[in-house]
Amino acid sequence: FVQTHCSLISRTMQADRKQFTENFEAPGPDRLAELLENPKEVRFLIVGGGVCAGYLCKHLVDLGAKPGEIVVVSDEGVAPYERPALTKAYLHPPSAQVRARLPGFHTTVGGGGTSQAPEWYQNAGVELRLRSRADTVDLASRVVTTLSGVRFRYENLFIATGCRPNRATRFGIKGDAWHGVHYVRSERDGAELVRQLEGLEAGSPAVVLGGGYI
Repeated sequence: FVQTHCSLISRTMQADRKQFTENFEAPGPDRLAELLENPKEVRFLIVGGGVCAGYLCKHLVDLGAKPGEIVVVSDEGVAPYERPALTKAYLHPPSAQVRARLPGFHTTVGGGGTSQAPEWYQNAGVELRLRSRADTVDLASRVVTTLSGVRFRYENLFIATGCRPNRATRFGIKGDAWHGVHYVRSERDGAELVRQLEGLEAGSPAVVLGGGYI
């Protein structure tokens, strides 16, 4: 049904609050009071805004989901995109013929589809709640609460948060917070890495930990 990894929730989820203390959603006082008191009813609630979320939105729309039935809660600041590009064409130098930049690699271009830029979601009636992180899931009442206290009561819940890179400190290696140490997961991470790479002099040393596809 979905071309990338995505699973229906089967247990209580407590979202990681680290590295997310700014730029979250900020509804007006009246709207916030309403959402805190009465959860918004949602037919399809997608938690996470990565590759899976974008493809899932397209599949649900293709299967007949109506405008207003899909809500995406994502701590990203942009619509879902093809995350693998961040360690591929996104890192190409300015002189390269191909240099991935948004909106050029929103989902579903990686699967040969069209770019689902923010306008696509607007036209399809899909609500993107960007810079918004899910905090708790109450399975009994079927309610998801965000860090800002906004609540959604869902009929169908999809967890599409993806994965995060292992950090060196997990293996007892110091240096995660040192200048010049990068972990690439979001477009913002990629932009910061590019900025520093382009500031290096020719011949400057660089180290990549890991020898896999990425």
